[in-house]
Order: sequence, then structure tokens, then C-alpha cells
Amino acid sequence: MQSNYEAKLLIVEDEGDNLYLLSSVLEKIFPKVTLYTAHDGQEGLEKFKEHEPDIVLTDLNLPKISGMRLAEEVRSLKPETRIIVITGQSERTEVEASSGKELAADHFLVKPIDVRELLNIIAS
Repeated sequence: MQSNYEAKLLIVEDEGDNLYLLSSVLEKIFPKVTLYTAHDGQEGLEKFKEHEPDIVLTDLNLPKISGMRLAEEVRSLKPETRIIVITGQSERTEVEASSGKELAADHFLVKPIDVRELLNIIAS
């Protein structure tokens, strides 16, 4: 299964195995997507500013800058960016309640993520 979908996508994930797996799958399914990766929130923000991707896929629990803060920064810099958050917490409302603020994300996926759901979100 390959898609002709074209976009710039940034993956921000601090767990090396997860980052490798996500980027490998996405490169195979979406060969026309330009993929950028970052290992922490600060690097993610720097790469976002440099490349201005269309989609940001970020873990919430990141070193240096949290995924929640990264999503807020991305929203303020380029509001039309699609933000997909992945987390080990079970519900979006749980995340929002614990932080006391609304999550600046278009999509919320719980780990272990359903790869088909992620692919559908990206291609939509």
C-alpha cells in the first residue's frame, strides 16, 4: 500500500525505536512525504521553524519542551499546521485536566497507536 499524498511531516519522539518505526512505516507508505525527525521538544521546535512542515506528529512526554508546549508553539507560529499527538495516557480529557489547559492538537492517539488510524489521519 503506497499513497501519492504529498506533504512535509515532522515526527517528534524521544524513544529511538518508536521514532525509527514510525519514520520507516511513513516513508514506505508515503514516499512523496518529506520527513523530518526530532528526539526532543526543543529540537522539534527548531526543526519546525526551519522547515515549516504541514503536519507535526509528537509524543506528549518529551525532554526539554513537552509535546503540549510544542503543540502550542506550533499553533502560534503556523495555525494551519495539523498536529497529531501520541501519548500513553488514556484520554484527551485526562491530559487536559492534568495540565489545566486545552490541548492544541487536531488528533489524539493513545499508545500503542493503531497504524491504520494514523495513516488515515495523515492522508485525510
